[in-house]
Amino acid sequence: MSDPAYVLCTPRLGLRHFVPTDAAQLAAVFGDPYAQQFYPTMSQPEALERWVAWNLRNYAEFGFGLFAVE
Repeated sequence: MSDPAYVLCTPRLGLRHFVPTDAAQLAAVFGDPYAQQFYPTMSQPEALERWVAWNLRNYAEFGFGLFAVE
């Protein structure tokens, strides 16, 4: 893959910046009972949207942030 959205790409793994539409998919990640032990407030859609927006601000302000793993 030569998609510019990917920061790192191998045949089995892709790292990319988060995008606003990732909030819906993150609901399954943060909705896991084990994950909820550590992130109890992330069960709300608004919290997920704020978390993605925080990452977007980090990319703009600092030039880096967390990555989505595919």
